[in-house]
Amino acid sequence: MSKPRTLSHRSIILFVLLTIVSASAALSQPIPFAGQMQTNDGPTIVFTATTVSCTGLAPGDLVALIGFSIDRKANSQTVTTPTISYQADANGAFTATIEGGVKPRSIWLLIDETAFSYTVASPEGSVLRQLPDAATFTSGEVGSLSQTLLIQRAHTHVVTLSDRSNLNMDSRGRRIKPADATASALAVIDAKDGSASDTDGAIDGVVHVLLPNFADPSQRAAYLFVVDDRTLEFRVLALQFNSSGGHCRPGEC
Repeated sequence: MSKPRTLSHRSIILFVLLTIVSASAALSQPIPFAGQMQTNDGPTIVFTATTVSCTGLAPGDLVALIGFSIDRKANSQTVTTPTISYQADANGAFTATIEGGVKPRSIWLLIDETAFSYTVASPEGSVLRQLPDAATFTSGEVGSLSQTLLIQRAHTHVVTLSDRSNLNMDSRGRRIKPADATASALAVIDAKDGSASDTDGAIDGVVHVLLPNFADPSQRAAYLFVVDDRTLEFRVLALQFNSSGGHCRPGEC
């Protein structure tokens, strides 16, 4: 009768090492969010076939809605990037009607600019996946207003929101109402490797996007929404500027 086989000492060590490596690789991946990702008590997004809406805002809050939508047909695919900036109504609600309807294959960022909070959601209710930390980062000289966004992906869209509304005080130091504020500036960049938006011009799997005035402390806040065109993985970069000209994450100034 043969004896049962046992693992050798070397095999056991190899098995343990492979287990540790596998666990480390799993931990290094971004944690997915089921449903909606809310930051700083961001609003809850509700979808219908034609609208994106939310409740629970303060009346008059400035709201920015940014979407990335893919409309797939038999022999074609169309990408749209709806961007809408408006105010919450007297009941603290916001509703935007989307031209062409809300596509199942889409992802949306809703920012409450007054409260410095935001929410990311998808109408399919699928798991949201963030781009890894190392996939997107900004660089630039200390004190420079312009920043370069480096994206370790070849096919992305970038939407920037520069909030120059100066809601806190007017020139005489008095608080002003959101209704009297200047509208925020939204810009959409088709950030593809080797395209005109890629400042290094090389096809190397990395996109370098110049962001003029992104770190301008005269604004209240600045937001970046980066979406991978193919996987819908995303990254939100949000900066809030304080009175001394420095910046921090929204809600932490």
